[in-house]
Amino acid sequence: MGADNEPHVAWAGPAQAAPIPPRELIERTSDRRPEQGDELFIREFYEKAGRRRKAGIIEALPDDYSFERRRVLDFGCGSGRVLRQFLPEAASGEFWGCDLHRPTIAWLDEHLSPPLHFHVNDEIPMPHPDSYFDLIYAISVFTHITHEWSAWLLELHRILKPDGLLLATFCGPEFWGKMLSSPPDENGLGMCVQQLGQRPGDNSSGARVLHSPWWLRSHWGRAFEILSLRSSGFARGRPSHGFVLGRKKGVSLTRDDLERPEPEDPRELQAQRQQLVVLEEEAVAMRERWERERARTAVMRKGSHLGRAFRDRMRQVLRNALRNH
Repeated sequence: MGADNEPHVAWAGPAQAAPIPPRELIERTSDRRPEQGDELFIREFYEKAGRRRKAGIIEALPDDYSFERRRVLDFGCGSGRVLRQFLPEAASGEFWGCDLHRPTIAWLDEHLSPPLHFHVNDEIPMPHPDSYFDLIYAISVFTHITHEWSAWLLELHRILKPDGLLLATFCGPEFWGKMLSSPPDENGLGMCVQQLGQRPGDNSSGARVLHSPWWLRSHWGRAFEILSLRSSGFARGRPSHGFVLGRKKGVSLTRDDLERPEPEDPRELQAQRQQLVVLEEEAVAMRERWERERARTAVMRKGSHLGRAFRDRMRQVLRNALRNH
């Protein structure tokens, strides 16, 4: 199974034997390793990454958690490397995946549905009724959602069952040293956006969002009872994302309710200042890159002009020589 000209059937074998997406779909959301680009490496890397993240999900959930007869959503499933590992559990549960990238969802829907289910999540509301899922997990998703974070968090709250669980990863303090020129302590950052305005592409994963544990407890904790929160350690990576596990609260909230700062918490003001520092540093770096590019372009144009002048002079010399002979 897996070739475009083969008939579509439900997948019933183990996850390791299931087809994997084309390389361009995998690399869209995976680490790029151009020095190790053979197809066998791509398959092994894809499968290993999926297994490790599935293990991280299971480890983060309550010890007695069972997937049997559960409805589960992989929010931002990408190329399906994690969701594909749940094919055995899909025999007794209902597993969904969603993503913004239509070609990826089309491939997954053609090759792994049934037993898995897929849809494109490019707008709110999502196509599910209220209180539908028992568990939603979001791996490396809220690490890229900027000003729409509260809207999507409320949407996931809507489609979770009462007492349903949300598991999401985040870039915690252990990551900040790699991403910030002068990383603050945990209390000096709340939710901080980097690379604002950049879109995912060959050289960038788009905007990047950092979170402090205290900020997640304060803001996400308004919609979810925080059961577990670790600033690092998800899927045992080094360094790794942190993760937060929350149980849906029976509350009705707006985006303003989630976003408003805690008036008596001085960390809120520190977090706003840190965001301004990051934006200013990125603006300065962008201007410096622009000036270097402008200078390089000017040198190239000057070189081109001198090159044309040299060629014109040589043509004149040759013409004079021919006339003299």
